[in-house]
Amino acid sequence: MDDKIRLLKQVSIFEGLPEKEIENLAQKIGFVQFAIGKTICEIDEPGDQMYIIKSGEVKVVVYSPSGREIVLEDLSRGDYFGEMALLTEEPRSATVIAILDTALYTLHKKDFNELIKKYPLVAVNLSRIISKRLKKTDVVRRRQSLAQRTDRHFDPGQS
Repeated sequence: MDDKIRLLKQVSIFEGLPEKEIENLAQKIGFVQFAIGKTICEIDEPGDQMYIIKSGEVKVVVYSPSGREIVLEDLSRGDYFGEMALLTEEPRSATVIAILDTALYTLHKKDFNELIKKYPLVAVNLSRIISKRLKKTDVVRRRQSLAQRTDRHFDPGQS
């Protein structure tokens, strides 16, 4: 079995798709590579494709008002990102940076929309996963906010 098809079968949003549809999807997806440290997509950019990690690792980050990087999540083979911008048609909500040399499959908005129209189950899978990601992001941001307040009030010179 083709590695691309094997990987797509493991991607949670495609769970429940018929074998033939996975094969069709495999023919539509593109391929890109990014070297370690390269930015794949940036917060506030328009999003016209989602990415599925074939190999490598990326970090999903946002920035505090002071410009400090806040890592929301590390992703690796079989994980994906960029789907929220396709669904909402709003700019990207985070920056994604390669932390290892990374190979990605890409799925463009047009193909993504066709898939959702044909298989509403994909939208159901996606909504469940987005909900989990949003909860996780909220927890990370709350912890970060608390840490910043604690840092401002902590004086290491006091005993």
